[in-house]
Amino acid sequence: MKKLFILLLTLACINIHAQDTIKTKKSFDVSFGLMMNGGNNPLYGGSLKPSFSYESPGWECTINPNFVLNYASVNDKISLVRREGYLVTTVFKKHDKWKLGAISEVEHSFLKKIDIRFNAGAGPSFKLVKNKQLELSFSEYILAEGIKVTDMPMKNYVSVRTSSRIKAVYTHKSFSVTSINLIQPVIYTDQGVKNSDLFIFRTTNKIDFNVAKSIALGIQADGRYDAYPTYLNNSILPFDWTSVISLTYHID
Repeated sequence: MKKLFILLLTLACINIHAQDTIKTKKSFDVSFGLMMNGGNNPLYGGSLKPSFSYESPGWECTINPNFVLNYASVNDKISLVRREGYLVTTVFKKHDKWKLGAISEVEHSFLKKIDIRFNAGAGPSFKLVKNKQLELSFSEYILAEGIKVTDMPMKNYVSVRTSSRIKAVYTHKSFSVTSINLIQPVIYTDQGVKNSDLFIFRTTNKIDFNVAKSIALGIQADGRYDAYPTYLNNSILPFDWTSVISLTYHID
């Protein structure tokens, strides 16, 4: 199911590109980072964040993967202790003052003992403020979600959650600041737990300094609150944070 949905979104991007080639804008960013992590385990490692976007007069498409690896010395041996993957794919149909979007999220977390978490859904997005320096938008999605786990007493489940997304971007000639916050409460689950025990919050905050025409040096702080692993195993903290010093290369 998840592979089919991602394939459909990818084909939609290709179809949009084939149908609408006038006044289009394509861009590709790739960020490499070094990090330190706090929360369940203090770790050191690196991250890779490619980002592809396509925009035409009627459509927008984005593909944003994020990969994280952390290593630590365990019994005098360097061992892999964290492996995280997170992929977000969106397709939007533009209207005058708002957009209708389809979204999918795929997540793997070695640290949280999640083999795969997948959701997909749709909803509107509104541009609240847009000028030369400031952009502020709000999106609201309804997502159907499933999770598969094997290494702890967490049960596979199906749920429906809302996802409220607030994005702010401030742009200056020498730097830019971006803040993205996701609030994702559950409104239905097939498990006998309180909906609050499945609550998720994500935040990404980054400042980039322009050092050349297509190169930026940035500092990023990511945070994530996930209630369900802690509900099942209180030795796992619900909140993890990651700070990254990154180098980003941009291609139009």
